[in-house]
Amino acid sequence: MEEVRDNKFAPGKIKFKDIVGHGAAKVRIAEILLPAGLPLSITSSVFAGIRAMPSSILLYGPPGCGKTQLARAVAGEADAAFLPVAPSDILSKFVGDSEKAVNDIFVEAHDRSLMKESRCAVVFFDEIDALGQARSGDPSGEGGRCSRGILAELLVQLNHISDQRGASSHQDNDNNQHQNGMEPERGLVLVVAATNRPEDCDPALLRRFGIRIHVGFPSVRDCKKMLTRHLAKVQNTLSRENLSELAEWLNTNKWSGSEIESVARESAMAPIRECIRCAASLRKRCRRQQQSGGNASGQKDECKPADPHAAAKDCLLRQLQELRPVTLRDFDQAIRFILNEQSRPECVLGGYAVCQDNHYDSSSEEDE
Repeated sequence: MEEVRDNKFAPGKIKFKDIVGHGAAKVRIAEILLPAGLPLSITSSVFAGIRAMPSSILLYGPPGCGKTQLARAVAGEADAAFLPVAPSDILSKFVGDSEKAVNDIFVEAHDRSLMKESRCAVVFFDEIDALGQARSGDPSGEGGRCSRGILAELLVQLNHISDQRGASSHQDNDNNQHQNGMEPERGLVLVVAATNRPEDCDPALLRRFGIRIHVGFPSVRDCKKMLTRHLAKVQNTLSRENLSELAEWLNTNKWSGSEIESVARESAMAPIRECIRCAASLRKRCRRQQQSGGNASGQKDECKPADPHAAAKDCLLRQLQELRPVTLRDFDQAIRFILNEQSRPECVLGGYAVCQDNHYDSSSEEDE
């Protein structure tokens, strides 16, 4: 169990430079994290009182736009231990265990923030609306009471961190001459939460997050940077004009960073799928030739070695060595496929063959 906690509290390794876009959010977060990297002599005098480092940040915006990546970058920029908290880490069927789990998370985070390996600890609650859903007037059943208990404990812990931060700020200002002012302050715990639906969160929970940062869709410039980064190691024939046109279309239609990554991956896989179809077609021809007793048509014999699977593998290796570059047409087909997949829920709920017929050449599949 201790090993699991150690892995969860691994220092953040993602930096702002690893994330494309969100310039305004990065500037705001860097401003918030500034006291964490400064000597105590500066923070106790300059960043005291109302200027003290906030104890909580709420990232909100559409899904797939990089809220989780930004949260990891917060830990990376602050050299902080990072603890992602999932609902499964908290929810329990036993009465009181969920509230205790919330308390244990904050106790462990405080202990980690005092270690030499990190300056502070970042506790990240993804989909905070699942744990802090707005309370109704009449809770129904055990589930309602359980969720209220979790929310109440979460509110108490957030208040405790905020009060502790304020008290620490005043104490450091009074006792600065008795401490080593060149060392950064330790014992800081920063709570970062993310949600796609802030309107579903309890008002009392939202009030605890005084810093709220919107993480929106990427701009045209950011879309182009994302495409360029995704295609950096992939041979392609896309010109700057092609990338600009794609970026403008993606921005106009409000595609998230996650969706842009998906369309780039689908496009990059298109030449490889052609190689797979070619090898599958050769395997079928070799199997028919075996069944007919030889090459009776007089055409060139490609079925060497005689084993259809070995011949198909050799064909696939040759095709991959001569792989064609990714083209603009591949992106057009990938976008059409993803749009079709998004607009037809049956593709996700079990009707995969429906999508497969639109994206793969069914004639290349092997007949059993």
